[in-house]
Amino acid sequence: MANFFDYLDWYGDLAFEQVPFNEVDALLLANLSYVRLAGVVPGPGEASVTVAEAAPAYQALYGKLTLYATPSFTDPIVELLPQKMAAGRRFAGARLANYVDTLDPATAEQFGALSIALDDGTTYLSFRGTDDTLVGWHENFDMSYEVTPAQVDARRYLDDVASRVDGPIMLGGHSKGGNLAVFAAAHASEAARAKVVRIWDMDGPGFAQQVIARTPYANVQNRVRLYVPHFDIVGQLLCRQSPTKIVASEAKGMLQHSATSWEVMGDHLVAVESQEIDPIALSYSKDFNDWFHDADNATRERVFDEFFAAAAAARVETLTQLCSGNPRMLMRLLNQILKLDHDAQRYVGSLVIALAGSYVSEARTDLGEDVRSFIDHLRRAGTRAIDPDTPLSAAELHEFRKHQASRQTVDDLLAVLGDTRAERLHALSVLAALGIGIAALGALLARRGRG
Repeated sequence: MANFFDYLDWYGDLAFEQVPFNEVDALLLANLSYVRLAGVVPGPGEASVTVAEAAPAYQALYGKLTLYATPSFTDPIVELLPQKMAAGRRFAGARLANYVDTLDPATAEQFGALSIALDDGTTYLSFRGTDDTLVGWHENFDMSYEVTPAQVDARRYLDDVASRVDGPIMLGGHSKGGNLAVFAAAHASEAARAKVVRIWDMDGPGFAQQVIARTPYANVQNRVRLYVPHFDIVGQLLCRQSPTKIVASEAKGMLQHSATSWEVMGDHLVAVESQEIDPIALSYSKDFNDWFHDADNATRERVFDEFFAAAAAARVETLTQLCSGNPRMLMRLLNQILKLDHDAQRYVGSLVIALAGSYVSEARTDLGEDVRSFIDHLRRAGTRAIDPDTPLSAAELHEFRKHQASRQTVDDLLAVLGDTRAERLHALSVLAALGIGIAALGALLARRGRG
């Protein structure tokens, strides 16, 4: 099924006078802030560059291999967005400016934004969603009980840009970026808020009730357009309004959160026929929301802080690492979680158990094969040479990432299995013991939870 990259093939050469700005335009611009444009797009109050100027400068500055290898919780194909937008007149002349990229582990802040001045006279402020860093995910959880530094920065960003921009303003963001767009508009100065004509919230989490209680959401609610996928978890968290549209996705489960999986037909996002959230997804978000409403702020803060402290102690820095199934990482993290108190084990231990259990199951299947032959095959396999001077390519990117994942698999297997038959037999026994231990820990936590 088609996505917003295909939309650019269909409509990329059509001006806004021919096809007015629509929800697909809003989605792809919300994703543009995921692209690391530091050194390409000027900062606040500085000059601007067109998309046509930024796209080649972006590739020249970072190089193909760096762009292809950049870790991303979102689809890595988003790195190709500047090049794709530059290929047609719809966005080639759009001016990019006011680029901000902040990552501060000390305050658990991850914030990114840029402005896009469109040919129709409108300026779109794109707020970056959560990236691959656990710092960003820590701040997502912080949103559940307090106003975060990124939310404060989003409000300041809107006030600052609005003071220097003539004409109407749209705000947008995917995931946490959607939350930031809504928060910024609600808290902005009256002068800035008066310029905001639309707020595009693409599967952003909601707000804690106590944050809503002291926020003037009534001033902007009629300007918010909320889009969520059929299997929606993130957009159902905490308190929020009903979605404008529940969008069909070609992905499964939680992967539907990735906006590149959302289905596009013509100039609109494809709606799910039932316009109802998947019941399994609802049950997941209900479990979190039920616990959230039962726990006080101090308990929420303590549980989240202890989990991320455990991840840091286990040397886990990104969500990619957390979900990789790397046995050494899982053992370190499991060891840290076992040091936590009852509540923290109950609410975060199940996540790691699920990841580790999945890894052990897959590892045992792989170990039934000729492991050495498998490793040698992967070692010999390679990708065709990448020409650094040719345009970025989706096919080339996916081939590179596939090869990168295979090499990581080899490294992980070698680390666990060793080189000799005796070492492999020992590794099998360790993995079997790990599987038994994980099952036992899961049963123990389940009994504690029922108690």
